[in-house]
Amino acid sequence: MPVKQFHVARGGAHGFDGAPLAGAVVAIGNFDGVHRGHRAVIDAALRRAHAFGGKAAALTFSPHPRLFLRPQEPLFQLSSERNKLRLLAASGLSGAFVMTFDAALASTSAQDFVERILVGALGIRGAAIGFDFHFGKNRTGSPAFLTEQGARLGFAVDIVPPLEDEGRPVSSGAVRAALAAGRVVEATELLGAPWFVSGDVASFGRRPMFDDGAPLLEVYLFDFDGDLYGQTIDVAFIGWIRHEQKFDSVDILKRQMASDTSQARDALKRAANAFPLLGDI
Repeated sequence: MPVKQFHVARGGAHGFDGAPLAGAVVAIGNFDGVHRGHRAVIDAALRRAHAFGGKAAALTFSPHPRLFLRPQEPLFQLSSERNKLRLLAASGLSGAFVMTFDAALASTSAQDFVERILVGALGIRGAAIGFDFHFGKNRTGSPAFLTEQGARLGFAVDIVPPLEDEGRPVSSGAVRAALAAGRVVEATELLGAPWFVSGDVASFGRRPMFDDGAPLLEVYLFDFDGDLYGQTIDVAFIGWIRHEQKFDSVDILKRQMASDTSQARDALKRAANAFPLLGDI
């Protein structure tokens, strides 16, 4: 079961900055979206690594285990593998280990996961996980089990308690639910930054005024005069304006678009100073 190690591009046994990651403290999890709860786990790993005078890295999985274990159930993933690594790099970690989640890994016992992977392959000095993280065959590896193994094998373990935001649990599921319901501001609060997607230049929806076809993400750029076709861009979701609708004429559509544009500009002005780290992703 290979452990793939990443820096800025695939390949190499080094961190994002090219330095070795041997003996790192690892934050372990799926990290879909790298939301505030994930960053609490990452921060615990960073603090432990600082105390040791070493490096901290993420240990994560691709594909998402749910996609492998229950492929018949659709999963709205908050971040692609590439974007997840970009977010992890922006979090202060020195690197990331990405394990292929396949039949071999799914059948690995919790004991073997600790002994063969965490200690044997990665040589970790510490691990940080969320309070509800489980691992190994049939999810038998619990936070308590990992703590016991750390004491036995000589690595530190930090268990991060649940995080709430005004009574709402901070989780990938909560972010997915907020986005699916169009509650963009709530999703931003849970994530700690606007949700974003990346793709080749092509309104998110089905174009009910014209062909009502497959969903598309179509972006209008303010104050830009140029050709971006074929380029890859990031699109961050700042706020919600309205549902899709079909208009009686193109002229009415244009008037509505002018109103949408005004609202969008106001929303961008309000958000301009709130998320300065977006440019570092």
